[in-house]
Amino acid sequence: MFSATTLHVRLSLIASLLTALVFAAAAVAADPNDAKTRIDGVDQARAEAQLLQVGDLGAAWTGGKKKATNFKLPACPNFHPKQSDLTVTGHIESVFTNGNGGIQVEADVQIMKTAAQVTTQYARIFRTGVLPCLQYDVLKSVGTSAKIKGATELDITGGVPVHAFRVSVTVGKTTQPIYLDFLYFAKGRTEYSVNVVAPSTQAAQLKSFEESIVTRLLARNRV
Repeated sequence: MFSATTLHVRLSLIASLLTALVFAAAAVAADPNDAKTRIDGVDQARAEAQLLQVGDLGAAWTGGKKKATNFKLPACPNFHPKQSDLTVTGHIESVFTNGNGGIQVEADVQIMKTAAQVTTQYARIFRTGVLPCLQYDVLKSVGTSAKIKGATELDITGGVPVHAFRVSVTVGKTTQPIYLDFLYFAKGRTEYSVNVVAPSTQAAQLKSFEESIVTRLLARNRV
């Protein structure tokens, strides 16, 4: 799907940027505001059945399932949505890379105890303050070598409301921006987050690519 491109950043650098995920940050000390995790075997199997797979992306892609890290919001000043009254019952991730296009994708599937909890959580999270928080978290993850070149909401469609954001950065001495796209959507008791890291040279193809991922994930929804 993606044409070959000459990258001015190494894939290892892009991998470091991927740590700036909103819902899949590295494990940290327990926070009393975190959602409770009560993994149920049935819901865990349902989550795994909805995972993005390498066959969804094409022959040039490699990767697969990995154990999900803590369900953790970015730690940002003045952005502390309550989660302690919510319960996660299934959670899994898959991660893929495309060597030709220099694209990386992480898809996260999480099942909550009830659909009402999904509605509650999204109402708390997706309000004014999300985009500045994403920028803050990216800079915190990448360090002082990164510079924010822009941040905006994206228009991504997929049959359900999609909260989509893009943070554009340069790192070190590079001048070619890297896009960090963050997509969040839900159906029933299932929440999905998709994080795409790509060089800005792939901008023309990213919208259709990301919408295809949204469509494939929602097609597997059963809960």
